[in-house]
Amino acid sequence: MPIAFQSAVLSSFLPVTADVSPLLEFSIDFSGRDLSIGADLSVLASQLPGVTGDDALVIVRVDAMDGRSRLVPIAVGERSGDRYYARATHGLAGLTRGGRHVWYRVAGGVGFVRGSVEANGAGLAAIVEAAGLPFAVRGATQGQYTAVSRPGTVSVRARAEGTSLVGEQRVSVAVNIESPLNLTLAGAVSTAAITPANGAINISIASQIDVTAPVSITAGSVALATITFDRTGAQPGSVAHRVVLSGSGRSLAIVPQTRLAEGGTYAVTMSGLADAVGGAVIVPPITFTTADSSAPVYHPEQLTFSFPNEEGRVTLTGPPGTLAPGSSVLVINESTGEVATVAVNNDGSVGGPTAVGGDLVALLSDRLIVTITDLQGRTVSYSALPYWEHAIGEPSFGGRFEDAD
Repeated sequence: MPIAFQSAVLSSFLPVTADVSPLLEFSIDFSGRDLSIGADLSVLASQLPGVTGDDALVIVRVDAMDGRSRLVPIAVGERSGDRYYARATHGLAGLTRGGRHVWYRVAGGVGFVRGSVEANGAGLAAIVEAAGLPFAVRGATQGQYTAVSRPGTVSVRARAEGTSLVGEQRVSVAVNIESPLNLTLAGAVSTAAITPANGAINISIASQIDVTAPVSITAGSVALATITFDRTGAQPGSVAHRVVLSGSGRSLAIVPQTRLAEGGTYAVTMSGLADAVGGAVIVPPITFTTADSSAPVYHPEQLTFSFPNEEGRVTLTGPPGTLAPGSSVLVINESTGEVATVAVNNDGSVGGPTAVGGDLVALLSDRLIVTITDLQGRTVSYSALPYWEHAIGEPSFGGRFEDAD
């Protein structure tokens, strides 16, 4: 059987720390076949500089797991004379498959954790990792696995691909010693994404609520789930809706039976969703506000700028009812480019003794642009014309406003 072997430059994605570092990378091809017995592999000790008697050499294969490249231990290095040999020991498979391989140095040595993974009384293949090393192994179909670990009390974690099943336990590991550990998996909590986002504004009145989960939601849990969809504020009430679960179970839609009201604020909550293995699927609660096509009502004529003080600063103010509560105001001095902002108070007034911002340096001849943005995201701009005086000669404490256009 033809065998192709080639040394390679160390890949940039390989993890490196002071105690765990890649030394040598190579690729090998057994004519596309897998071997039933591991092939012999050795390298000159001079090719692995810096390795001491306290270090361990771990040979790993680069495999795709869970959508990314992982390092799977297949053997450990053992020195004999002037060479290091890859030894399949403690349940490691050895060099049986082609692909990219790396010799790793682990300072302080390694131990081994062996056992099986099960869920609901049955063994299953799972990805197993020992904390402290960048290695992972996919167990056999019946759940058997061998993990390489650093010595000490180590946390070993297993998870089943494509599900929320996870399990984790701690075990004591000694150098070159095999420690037994069986792991039992159970459904973990998953968090789904939901749109519209919490706090979103200008949402279409024809919108639906979309939930996207990282795992499949069961139809049974949807039937028993508690889902609330309410309008809040001045005209509160429940929103009639239907629930649609996709075939994959990863998408859930909450569809209103009628269009939502313009300018309405709505709240959505969900609880009781679960995946096929009983893991809870958490959906964050949201509130959002729909778009309002009606023209906003402003009273810019009530906005006034104070006369400049000793520092040349003017302040924007307005009485209650001037603007919609919660709006924001941006002021730009066209002459200097200086910018100031101020929030509208709950009574619709602008400024006041406790207001923050809303003041900037301005001359009597400066033109000030005022842009108002309401909670719907709609904006309107006005300009403050130069200051003027009353007939009696007293300066006014406010400029006139007109549309900025």
